[in-house]
Amino acid sequence: MDSQEELLSFLDLLDLDEELIDAPLRYLMGRSKYSMKHLKNAIQLLQYKALINSQEGTECDNEDEFDFVVKLLKDLNTTNIDYACKIINLVLCLNTEGIVSKAEHLLQQILSEIEFRSETPTSAFPDSDKERYNKMLLILKASDSILNATIKNGEKLGMTFLETPLEKVLDTPDEQLKVYFLANTVPRFMEGVVGYNILSRIWIYLKYLKRTRKDDALKIFGCLSDYYLPSPEGKGDIKFVSQIIFKYDFWDIVLYGLTSDDISLRKISVYLSKKAIDNVIFSNTDLDVKLKNHTIFEWKISNAKALKSMWDNYFILIDSLEEKQGNIVLPSLKLFESIQIGDCWLNAAFNIGLKHDNTQVRLKCIEYKLKTEVENQGDAETLLGALNDINIYDQIHVNKILKDGMNNMLQNTQSFLNIIKAIPNIKWSPVPFYHITDILANLNSNIPEENKTEIIKTITDILKVPCNSVVLRRAVHLNIANFIITSFKYLDAKDAANIYDVIQLKTSSEINKENPFNSIVKLISLKREDKTIYLKLWSEKNSYIDLIVMYLFNNEEDIALLYDIINEKVNKIAEGVSRQYADKTENLNHVIYLIHMSSKTRDKDSNLHSINELISSQNEVLLQYILSLFSSDTIITAEDAMALFEKHNLQFGEKDLGDTLLQIYMTSLLFLNNNAELDKAVFSISAIKMLHKNPVMLNYYKHEMLDLKGFVNLVSTLQFKDSQNESVGKLKNALYEQSCQIIYNLIEEDDKIESFKNEIINLIENLLEWGGYGCLKWLLKIMNRIINYIEINNEGSFDMTKFMNRVWNEIEELKSNNQYSPCIEEFVELLTQDMLLQKSMYNNIIISYCNKIIENGPMKTNPLYYLIRKLKTKDFKDYGHLVYVLCEILLYCPVPRKDQRITDNLTLEVIEKNSFGINKHCNDIHFNFEIQWLSIDALCSIGDLETLQIITNFITSRIDNTFKNKLRYHGNSQMHRTLQTSLQHILILILKGIDVGNILNWCFNLLVKLPHQPSVRICLDWIISLHFYMQKIELNEEMIQTLKSNNVPLTSQFFIIYWILKHKITIGTYSEDEHDFVLDFLLSHTMGQLFNIRLNAQYLAITLYKLANKQTRHQYTIDIIEKTFAESSSDKTFAKLENDYFTNKFDIVDNLSPYFIYYLLPKYCEIDNNEKVDVSFVKNVMEDINRSMDRTEVDNDLLKEWKGRNKIDETFADVDLIKRDNTNVIGDSEVSGTIQKKYVPWKNMGDVNLYNIEKKRESPSELIVVASLIDKLPNLGGMARTSEVFGVQTYVVDSLRHLQDKQFQGLSVSAERWINVEEVRPGRPLKEYLMRKKDEGYSVVAAEQTSTSCKLQNFKFPKKTILLLGHEKEGVPCDLLPIMDHCVEIPQQGFVRSLNVHVTAAIFVWEYARQNVL
Repeated sequence: MDSQEELLSFLDLLDLDEELIDAPLRYLMGRSKYSMKHLKNAIQLLQYKALINSQEGTECDNEDEFDFVVKLLKDLNTTNIDYACKIINLVLCLNTEGIVSKAEHLLQQILSEIEFRSETPTSAFPDSDKERYNKMLLILKASDSILNATIKNGEKLGMTFLETPLEKVLDTPDEQLKVYFLANTVPRFMEGVVGYNILSRIWIYLKYLKRTRKDDALKIFGCLSDYYLPSPEGKGDIKFVSQIIFKYDFWDIVLYGLTSDDISLRKISVYLSKKAIDNVIFSNTDLDVKLKNHTIFEWKISNAKALKSMWDNYFILIDSLEEKQGNIVLPSLKLFESIQIGDCWLNAAFNIGLKHDNTQVRLKCIEYKLKTEVENQGDAETLLGALNDINIYDQIHVNKILKDGMNNMLQNTQSFLNIIKAIPNIKWSPVPFYHITDILANLNSNIPEENKTEIIKTITDILKVPCNSVVLRRAVHLNIANFIITSFKYLDAKDAANIYDVIQLKTSSEINKENPFNSIVKLISLKREDKTIYLKLWSEKNSYIDLIVMYLFNNEEDIALLYDIINEKVNKIAEGVSRQYADKTENLNHVIYLIHMSSKTRDKDSNLHSINELISSQNEVLLQYILSLFSSDTIITAEDAMALFEKHNLQFGEKDLGDTLLQIYMTSLLFLNNNAELDKAVFSISAIKMLHKNPVMLNYYKHEMLDLKGFVNLVSTLQFKDSQNESVGKLKNALYEQSCQIIYNLIEEDDKIESFKNEIINLIENLLEWGGYGCLKWLLKIMNRIINYIEINNEGSFDMTKFMNRVWNEIEELKSNNQYSPCIEEFVELLTQDMLLQKSMYNNIIISYCNKIIENGPMKTNPLYYLIRKLKTKDFKDYGHLVYVLCEILLYCPVPRKDQRITDNLTLEVIEKNSFGINKHCNDIHFNFEIQWLSIDALCSIGDLETLQIITNFITSRIDNTFKNKLRYHGNSQMHRTLQTSLQHILILILKGIDVGNILNWCFNLLVKLPHQPSVRICLDWIISLHFYMQKIELNEEMIQTLKSNNVPLTSQFFIIYWILKHKITIGTYSEDEHDFVLDFLLSHTMGQLFNIRLNAQYLAITLYKLANKQTRHQYTIDIIEKTFAESSSDKTFAKLENDYFTNKFDIVDNLSPYFIYYLLPKYCEIDNNEKVDVSFVKNVMEDINRSMDRTEVDNDLLKEWKGRNKIDETFADVDLIKRDNTNVIGDSEVSGTIQKKYVPWKNMGDVNLYNIEKKRESPSELIVVASLIDKLPNLGGMARTSEVFGVQTYVVDSLRHLQDKQFQGLSVSAERWINVEEVRPGRPLKEYLMRKKDEGYSVVAAEQTSTSCKLQNFKFPKKTILLLGHEKEGVPCDLLPIMDHCVEIPQQGFVRSLNVHVTAAIFVWEYARQNVL
């Protein structure tokens, strides 16, 4: 019985009495409790009553039923809600005349029961709230059933007096409740209720919500977009004009979504924007939506067409920016130039582009962004975040464009304020941080007075930003200092002190007039009455001594004010000394202050020397205070002790202080000899360290002081009381470190070490155990000083191997570079001591540690620099094992990471700028190029041919092993650099006198073994050319046959004979036969099949002919070639050849110099990879290399000729290379082309994943693609993507585990998230699945070639289709073919048997979609 009429006819036939229905219904409604069976029966009885009413056209009284509904509503639960909703709907429809009043009553009653509280959005909530939210959901479902009945009968309910704030449902954290409310309740209220404007209520709520939860507000707008922004219907009519398009709050929420980092929110905003624009166009009204003079959206009817086009382009731009591929995005960025819809909307696009993964996209977006104003700090942080990418600072021209653009943008006051406030909020990388501060340093800006305080606070925050590069940190702080100097006319003293606290431009010696902070101090403006106050305030902190000195340096008239402060401090110190039980710590800072101030003002030529004189006159008081500290109970920290004595140089130098100084010395010894407290021991050793350098003590009391032996014995027997202080370890380290320093200084003065060397050795071993890392450097210094006195190879002697192993392990654990570099430098000094090098027993351990240093070279440059610097001073003839170490360093050619290379380049640039005042050697910074050049210097200094031959053999053997199983290598790779460097060394070795004939076959084999980079081929050709030239082999057919027999490539043959003849012509030693032979050989290839062969042959021939300057039989051919070249001047290949150095200017002898081989050749071949070098350093090394080459004495005609032609004293100059023009606007080479508008696979807000609820998009397609027979994951992933794009209903695979595999995901690109994927195993499960689906009405179509298969273009796909795809090789199994309803094949024209299964599936799915969906 498929229709209602058939059911009614059946009931008439039964002729049932209505009472037979009412009686059981009344019984059921009268029960106190209802089971599911009762409710189901009630529904059937109510449906029967409704059918009778429908047949008779009458209505029955439904009061009893209504009471039943009221009772039912009081007992709603998740189990009975569906039945209850059906009953409500049926009861209300029994009497349509009273439906409105009853429905209004019910709706008012149940909605009033909703309980709202103050909600806190959270993903987890207590069980009590969970029950309350569940009740709300039940009420909403019941209310929807009431409204459904009303709407079904064409009525509307008047709910004017409904006071329940239903919009507060959106305030709950229950996502299911909110989604149901938006998807069901709101639409029902819109259609079936008047007097209760739920949209207005939600709108008010959204305006409140956008203050704190704009994400939620945007999602709600997305769900209700069809009501707030009605879409055109029919021929373009719209139900009504949306009012929210006139509201600032709406556009503000949409704009927020576009600026969000959440792509789903951006999609919602784009969707709302498109609908809003449609409504704006339909309204046919000018719009100027603004808040407080800030326009967020503007529309002019007079310019509607242009505005519509700009908005369309804007949406294309946004869609393109969502793509990952730069070639898709870059062309669309040109739209920035034509879109003028308001900076706030462009900033939303910039927000996406500036965070794009592609560097070129970010660069182009930065370029456009710099042409606009930065309206707020958020936009500033986004821009700076994009600039905080080290990779964009690789090219000089790009860097200049960015800096110029940034400088222009910062001329705008608002942009400047927003940018500078945002700088401290970025986690800066050192290189971008430097560049941004460099822009500030060169910015000519006057800070508005009203913003001065805020900017100063920001500057201090900028100075606190961490920077892990010492050099760049100083450069950054200097840039900020220059910015302050140029931007402020004066500074408040308090502000200057705050800046001084964090700026790292301080100095430990006398104040330098050139100290950058000195210029900042000049800006301090103090009133007369404030000067004393601030000088006293600054004098309370010892860290402000430099600030005080710089201030007085610039304000001499205020020096007298400091006199009063100093005298006051001296008086307090003297008073404290005279009082026996006074707390000595009260004056400790005063004493440290005076000692440090004295050291800062000792320059006699300075106007501040009077301060030093004043303090020096009170030295006796200071010494008496120091002496009093021994007898007090004051606990002195290691830091205080070192601060008290670290400025002792030339301090306390008056002769009349001698007795007091001696008393301090003796007291210190007394404390050390009598089991002192640890803090007193540190204090005592610090005093002794100072006094051992005091001129008074050394001149008058040296006989009273401990000598080396006495001090060693003192330290060896030193004991002190245990301390419970947490800093006990630190105190011990300080004690032993200073002891080591004293011992080292005493060793420098004592020449009687031999007599007590064992005591020193024992102490060294003990100090390794007792002391901390601070001792390491000094212990190594001591060992290097006494090593010649130690017996290290006799039984029972000092175990040097054990010592070196222990020290190496200790050094490797050091974290700070300030500790590591000095220690490893001393270790290398020890490693290369002649005493060790002369003993063969240490050869292995020396080589072992050298290899470790070389291996760590790319990560730790300093140790390798120290090593090669020491090796350069050694005679390798005496130390044969060091030759192998040198060979390893010669082949040291690391490929730095791009970020490291950029950092090193900038660091070198900063060091070379005198304005930064950075001493590279003081900061102990070394680079890879220094290591490489020093190793070259070491190589060139070797004069022993046997040693040079060992080096040659090592290099060739290493290259053979490296390329043993290699078929190719990439440009600028580690292998390329190693090979290139090896060949450069071999060229120098040839010049030094090795027999090139021994490596000729090696060169031949290497040349033909694998394809080479141009630089390598040039070097190999050069070496072969030198061999033939040195052997004086005539250029003839025999030579060519030698080259051919060794399979030398034709192009290499050209250049080998060309270079030899060119040099012979230059020096006038060629014969006419040689000239004619070479030209004949070259011209014979001018009509070859390959263009490059023809071009090279022609160009080399004409060059040689012109160089010889003789008319020969080749004149006619040469004239034709010249004419051809004249017509081909615009050809790029010809132009490149014409500008090639090795084709035109290169000479095999003249260019055989270290300068050309190592410096110019890599640049001409463009393999320096933009790595900078210190030209002054290279110049100095080259001068040393040239001197070494000049001293080379080898009976070698080549060397003699080279010395005669080579200008050793020629001026060192950089090379002016002709390279491609890189000065174009950023990314212009990539932005040309048609803008690609990508297909966006969502058409309404139901496709956007709101509230994190996983929803598969509904599709009109009923196609099921079965891929259970396929086992290759790329094919499965690609078919998943195809299925999703064309809306396949279900995608079937043999295992769901495939979805997690990277191969699958690489092709599916997340398609599996948006389609239904099922698992059906091959074999019987697949067969059963297909049979079951056939029973459901599906037709099974196999993509298979059979005798009865149909052509695809002739086949009509049923709506309900299962597409079965066969295995990649076997196809569809025979046992499944009988189940198929249809077999369909794709017609083919080629010889290949079939298409790839992924391609086949795509064609089939497309054809189905074309017929049934699209």
